[in-house]
Amino acid sequence: RYMHRLRDRIERAGHHRGLDVERFLVAKGVLALGTFGLLGAMSVLAQARVTLAAFLVVASTTLAFFAPDAWLNGEVARRKERIIQQLPDMLDMLTISVQAGLGFDAALAKVVKSSGGPLAQEFGRVLQEVQAGAGRKDALRGFADRIDVPQVHAFVAAIVQADVFGASVASVLKTQAKELRLVRKQRAEELAQKAPVKMVFPLVMCILPATMIVILGPAIIRIASVFGM
Repeated sequence: RYMHRLRDRIERAGHHRGLDVERFLVAKGVLALGTFGLLGAMSVLAQARVTLAAFLVVASTTLAFFAPDAWLNGEVARRKERIIQQLPDMLDMLTISVQAGLGFDAALAKVVKSSGGPLAQEFGRVLQEVQAGAGRKDALRGFADRIDVPQVHAFVAAIVQADVFGASVASVLKTQAKELRLVRKQRAEELAQKAPVKMVFPLVMCILPATMIVILGPAIIRIASVFGM
């Protein structure tokens, strides 16, 4: 199960620099063993207390072992965010190409050729699977499962339904692009509303103490000199 979940996460991260499950596990082991050996040798040379040295070595080794997982989760999250940002613009390009008379596959190929980024890579993989003999429906559903983003699932479901019921793909793409632009705008507004809350902690911990020192410092010095303190 762990190997399967790890393979899915690496795939959602876009196979960063040719990474696979075996290399990832080797990296985790090498990083943990290297940290254990380095800190163990440093503890022996420094003649640190056994209890403290053991705690530091075990804690650091554990953190080093799970650090690649945290990095991979960050890569997955960043890639999903880029795909969400690119999706409305890609759908606009698809809509224009389909309205110009191209079929869906030809429009998808044109979009992949004229753009870049993770979403274009995934669309290119869809085209490769279709050219290899897979059905368009299965290729699109595999594309949605790999990315695992609600907006992509909604887009794929709309395209599959339009293909099944014979609806106009251009109108479906236009509607999906409009809805995704609205969702992107709402997410931007939500992040903007969260910004003041996130600024409270650095304001209280960093800026406010310095401001109080600048304002009250001279007054405290003057009071101390008046009372001979």
